[in-house]
Amino acid sequence: MGEEIYKLKAYPSTTQIGKAAEALVRKHPCLKERNSDTGWEGWKNSLRYKMGNQRKKLAKAGIMDVAVNAGKRSRTNPDGASPRANIKRPRRGEVNFLPSYPSGETRESLETRRLEMVEEFKKTSAGRDIPLIHQDMMRTFALRREEIVTTSPPVSELKDRWPALFHETRLYFEFHRITNQNLPHVFYAALDDYAPQLIGLYKKRKTGRVGERMEQLLLAYGKQVFKNTNYYSACLAVAIVMLYIYTFIYLFIYLLGQKRHLCN
Repeated sequence: MGEEIYKLKAYPSTTQIGKAAEALVRKHPCLKERNSDTGWEGWKNSLRYKMGNQRKKLAKAGIMDVAVNAGKRSRTNPDGASPRANIKRPRRGEVNFLPSYPSGETRESLETRRLEMVEEFKKTSAGRDIPLIHQDMMRTFALRREEIVTTSPPVSELKDRWPALFHETRLYFEFHRITNQNLPHVFYAALDDYAPQLIGLYKKRKTGRVGERMEQLLLAYGKQVFKNTNYYSACLAVAIVMLYIYTFIYLFIYLLGQKRHLCN
């Protein structure tokens, strides 16, 4: 049963393990515990330890999504970090969290491919070998995920090592590799759902420079011929979201300058 749980989630929560124990007892009533309030508390603890042993076994076998959390405090490493500290696990929607290296590839061979891509991006856009970049990005996906998940590099370092991630088309492909979803479709579908609520919130903002700019956008929006209401709503929502982002960036830079002025 631990293997089946692992197929769904490597690090299930206590609540999820409890639901699995409950389902086990409901399907097999003969397993119900007599001296337990729930009837499956003992099975819940057993499954929790079973999952721990399952992860330990897979980590020793080199399975990346659990091996990344191995090597912490133990009998042989008493000064290591707590086993429960900073556990790296898939976030919601991440289908390929930490895949293994492709067959026939090693860290050295993947590093060679990475350097090959870096050299390609030193060329002009017209001179780049796009098919080669696409192939190398697919092959080096496991190495890239390993770096990002395990070391959490700063954006500047990530841009130097993986410049393709900062190219719009390559970014769409990367999102699809991680989540198995199309980024533009997911974004605009969500925007269509939330556009009416966002516009309602924007209409309440009446004061300040931002309020004036929003009022101009809303007036332009009201004059449109609504052949496609969802389209215009999405456009307005994007425009005002960008206005908000610009305002927050401007405010952040202003406050940073004020802080430096006071320090000097």
